[in-house]
Amino acid sequence: MGNTLTNVTTGGSSFATVLFLIFLILKLTGNITWSWWWVTAPLWGGFALLLGIMALVLIILAIIAFSLWFKNVVFKKTLKNYFKHVK
Repeated sequence: MGNTLTNVTTGGSSFATVLFLIFLILKLTGNITWSWWWVTAPLWGGFALLLGIMALVLIILAIIAFSLWFKNVVFKKTLKNYFKHVK
């Protein structure tokens, strides 16, 4: 049995990079009149989407935490008032 070598190559261009290059060529040749923000959107769009999702999750978690805290405060006040009347 001999030694066999396997060459593994990785890399290549991502879909976002290819899309950006297409938009760039179209912009530079004058075929589209988009803002540069839209032309470069494939490069930063994924990161912006991730930040937006994280912000949404944080807002939802903050609402849940406040709701639980508020219920706890109201529950404690209710118990306090209940035991005042029981004595």
